[in-house]
Amino acid sequence: MTAVVDPQVLADLARDLGDRDLVRETVELYLGELPTRRAAMVQLAACGDVSTLRANAHSLRSASGLLGAMEMQELCRELELSADVADAGHRAVLIARWQQACDRVDTAMQAWARTPA
Repeated sequence: MTAVVDPQVLADLARDLGDRDLVRETVELYLGELPTRRAAMVQLAACGDVSTLRANAHSLRSASGLLGAMEMQELCRELELSADVADAGHRAVLIARWQQACDRVDTAMQAWARTPA
């Protein structure tokens, strides 16, 4: 099973940047944008706008990978690759799984952000 959030990715990023607070701020920005992204992705899937859904999934996949949100990255990849070929029912199932991952990522990243360096 893919890790919800890989804390080593966040630790490596903080080490590479030399600033854990900057990584914490980036995580908080990511989490702050997640509800808006979530609403948009749900709407796009429901209305069948697969082109924009694919683009949004790609963008979120990149940000998620950078911050170690491995489960989110994988589900976004799945949404991105299947957006054009999946029927509405399959997209709905993927979006439901993705929304559950949003909740898990939010919880895991908030816990990381509260952890002292």
